[in-house]
Amino acid sequence: MKKIAFFVLLFLLVGCGSKTTIKNGDSKTYSFFKNFNTKKYYVSFWDRNTSINDDTKIIMARNDDKYYYEFDGYQKNIIIQKDGKRYDVNPNEKNYFVSQKEYEDFSYGILPSDIGWLKKAKYEAGVEKIYNKKYSFEKFTNGSDSSIYYFNGKKLIYIKHISIQNTVLLRFNFMKFDFSSKIFEINKDFTEITY
Repeated sequence: MKKIAFFVLLFLLVGCGSKTTIKNGDSKTYSFFKNFNTKKYYVSFWDRNTSINDDTKIIMARNDDKYYYEFDGYQKNIIIQKDGKRYDVNPNEKNYFVSQKEYEDFSYGILPSDIGWLKKAKYEAGVEKIYNKKYSFEKFTNGSDSSIYYFNGKKLIYIKHISIQNTVLLRFNFMKFDFSSKIFEINKDFTEITY
């Protein structure tokens, strides 16, 4: 009976696979993003919401108060936000629509917005399968939202954001901080659509 109780306890301790950790600045996620500039970045992802083979590219970029979001899949769409306006650009049709909207931060829950918070944040760590391959993960919770960063060793592979509205899974491609500000400009050959 004691052996059975011992193995049940051992299974519960080992089988759970995740733990809550509080460590200042030694998470893989913090190590990966510690030099991340939250005000100027260009980050490329592959969409993994439906399949491991999805070749849809997603780009999120920012330069202070200018935001850029590109979805390049079955068709290419670009959203540029600057000067209090939103530009919905359709490169395939060579047109765009301008509207007055509050900025929408498409990087929310995907990219860190506060490196200091990330350094001190409580997180859950463990191992999980994504598309039949095991990765170590670190899960950060902020209110009702969770951001999960999946690693192969120290290499960031996936980012998952879970909110009340939806779940997003992206495969990290690359990031850079030196890029042309021309991405925030509308092509002069494109036609403005008005309704």
